[in-house]
Amino acid sequence: MNVISYSDCHILFTREHVGIVGINKCGSGRDVWVDTNAAGLWWYRNYDDTLSNDVQYITSQWHNFYLPARGSRMWVMK
Repeated sequence: MNVISYSDCHILFTREHVGIVGINKCGSGRDVWVDTNAAGLWWYRNYDDTLSNDVQYITSQWHNFYLPARGSRMWVMK
């Protein structure tokens, strides 16, 4: 597990390059910008959220992950 972003409201961590987990405990949504190179994420791959229909397609070094208010996301590389 590699924590790539955190605050009093959220945590975002990876499980190698295969998955990303985000948890937001606060009452407003969070935009979390991540350096995909430092996080070890693969480009030009879909990361599908197993908890919703959200799909993230990473195409550059910086990528924005949105965490909904009082919600979570669990993206898995496809």
